[in-house]
Amino acid sequence: MVDRKNPFNWVGCALKKLFDEGVVKCEELWITSKLWYTRVIYCAMSKHWKTCLGPLDRTLDELQLDYVDLYLIHFPVSMKKNYVGYEPENLTQPDIQASWREIKTFYESGKVHAIGVSNFSSKKLRDLLAVALVRPAVNQVECHPVWQQPKLHAFFQSKGVYLFERLVTGNTFVHGTYGAYRTLHELWDGEM
Repeated sequence: MVDRKNPFNWVGCALKKLFDEGVVKCEELWITSKLWYTRVIYCAMSKHWKTCLGPLDRTLDELQLDYVDLYLIHFPVSMKKNYVGYEPENLTQPDIQASWREIKTFYESGKVHAIGVSNFSSKKLRDLLAVALVRPAVNQVECHPVWQQPKLHAFFQSKGVYLFERLVTGNTFVHGTYGAYRTLHELWDGEM
């Protein structure tokens, strides 16, 4: 699996070399990328889905691919309009339904084989499932031997959504005064 979350195209150059030299075929790899939260406000505000494909097309160009296997909404956070930078005061809670409608168009375009979310609590996922015409295939969350999250895992399993493990808590989006979420407890809707 390649989880491409940085802005560098070195992964794409390496993949192209591997494909050109016959070391591996694209279909033998599982490639995941994410809609970075700085792009969520742009996509959710877009009136035309082709315009919204911009972040995905950029990723595909950088990776030198025609498709990715899995594309995730990176975090249930978005940027405030006309703000730049990753400071907590520039972040807000997104319109998850609008963001999902937009990411669904990536799936419908054929450039993405599956779509999902990352860092969604049970409540956020439940709210999304209530309106989603295409259900998320996975929810990538922190899960490890110290924090196994059995309730979260059971909920996802009951909804047919795979739990995809990663190793960060999301605390960069939390700030007591001006963050999108005031506490980790609020971010995770009390499930920590």
